[in-house]
Amino acid sequence: MQTTNITERFSFPKKGSQNSYLGWSLLIAVVASLCSGLGTGYIFFRLDHAHSSQALAYKDAQIALLTAQKQAVEARAKADQIKANVVWRDISDEARVCLQSDFVNLRNDFEIITLAGDAEAAFMADQTQDALEGIDRKVRRSQIFSARGIGEYYIYNKNPQIASSVATTLSHCGFPARTMPAPITAAGIAGPLPAGFDTSSTVQLFINTRKKPHFSFD
Repeated sequence: MQTTNITERFSFPKKGSQNSYLGWSLLIAVVASLCSGLGTGYIFFRLDHAHSSQALAYKDAQIALLTAQKQAVEARAKADQIKANVVWRDISDEARVCLQSDFVNLRNDFEIITLAGDAEAAFMADQTQDALEGIDRKVRRSQIFSARGIGEYYIYNKNPQIASSVATTLSHCGFPARTMPAPITAAGIAGPLPAGFDTSSTVQLFINTRKKPHFSFD
């Protein structure tokens, strides 16, 4: 294949002729066009590079935002858990009405049992006792020295139907409870009997500690 240089291709006339000026003008135009093309390509390259960098920066920002949101949710959940562990259980006015309206026809007296040294459970026992005495139920308070298991409230009565009824009422009023197959006789301190207390039909109510150990026959 024969090659020619650019000056031969355009056959420039001798210097000083009109055609010579036209040839040089054409050459300048071609060179300018090439430079313009290269410049435009470089500009587009820079724009594309800038766009890619911006997209990566946006992606990184989104990841950082989602990570921060996840950490905030986890922190709130942990704070709520700490708050739940710190705030003592309470019987609201609505729960009191719920308990008393169901227990008013139950003629059995109660023995409320807590784990010795558990101030939070004792506080809940005080409120439960107050609610029961508000409907003329007699209450004996006792403590045990150790407990295990899961759950918050355990019920025993020699009549399984009564025990089931009490557990159902507690659960319905917001205090999850289940029945026990045998009396709660763990080592502890039995409180004094109130005057007229009926031991033959006593309902034992163990208010479990919120933290382990818990009471259970499992």
